[in-house]
Amino acid sequence: MHNIALGGQYYNTGQVFQGLAVILFAGGLYIFYMKEKKWNWLLMIGQLLGFMVGVGLISNGIYSEDFMEAHVFWSIVLFLGIIISELLVNIALLHHPKFRKQFAYFGFIISIINTIWLLIDNVVPIPGLETIMEWIGVYTAEIRIALVGIDIFIREVWSKK
Repeated sequence: MHNIALGGQYYNTGQVFQGLAVILFAGGLYIFYMKEKKWNWLLMIGQLLGFMVGVGLISNGIYSEDFMEAHVFWSIVLFLGIIISELLVNIALLHHPKFRKQFAYFGFIISIINTIWLLIDNVVPIPGLETIMEWIGVYTAEIRIALVGIDIFIREVWSKK
């Protein structure tokens, strides 16, 4: 099978839908609000940055690499959003009594991966490596979203049967 424009259109459309899903996910984090307001503030700021991640994904779908200047801008927005939102949300969730701590630790690892990617890409660019690191960064963040969703399902739905 040859690489065709239609495949790129599917990929970019998928990024738009992923961005919409991330926005919904970030909004749904309100269920982790706690009695201690300081952790809620961290969580709320993380949610706002999560919305920024969603907008970054949507914009990367709209501005593919054919529009490199806009694509690079939205990629930076996307990765800074992932790094900072993961840190803030995971710090807050470590203090939630019912949240599985290993999922928060995985989020910290994702932040480290994305920080390394930004440093490599901006300090010592290695051809081809930035694409691999970009995919690893985005898809590990999406795996974490799935893990948090599973945790919510087990805690809120399955355990109440």
